[in-house]
Amino acid sequence: EKIPEINMDDQLKSRLLKEAYFLRGWWMLRLAKVYGDAPLVTKTLTLEELYIPKSNRQEIFDQVESDLKEALSLPDRYDDSNMGRATAFAAKTVLAELYLWQKKWTEAKPLLESVIKSGNFRLLDSYTSLFDGTTENHAETIFEIQYKANTGQPLLGNFSTTYSAPNGEGYVPG
Repeated sequence: EKIPEINMDDQLKSRLLKEAYFLRGWWMLRLAKVYGDAPLVTKTLTLEELYIPKSNRQEIFDQVESDLKEALSLPDRYDDSNMGRATAFAAKTVLAELYLWQKKWTEAKPLLESVIKSGNFRLLDSYTSLFDGTTENHAETIFEIQYKANTGQPLLGNFSTTYSAPNGEGYVPG
């Protein structure tokens, strides 16, 4: 909502806006999958607007599709300093997930085929390595949220990683 007003490099502005569309689409899809009908919010609300009626699942799915289509032209990859940013492949995969939820098989298939045939992803040799904390941002990852373990510093990391982090990241069994 505020990005277009920012005085900055147009290419960066465009990318940030597409990343925001991706994240909104990603979260709204999860909201619709868990709750079905839910409030559909696409702008900052005033106090008077806070109590909005639920939208039906299809309206949310339509917004998710629109947002993810905006994100399809994101870069295919980033350098290590930008690890964890949404990519075109992440947008294609989540858009395909939306289509699969709607049983739109023919729309999902080309998106998933393009991800598979890109050569950027492959299954790991060891399934168990996905759970031992040694395979961060690996070849099987299409979109991976970047976590920091409890750093002991205020405003850094996340205290809950001590209790619910991915294995090998902040958690100590027992």
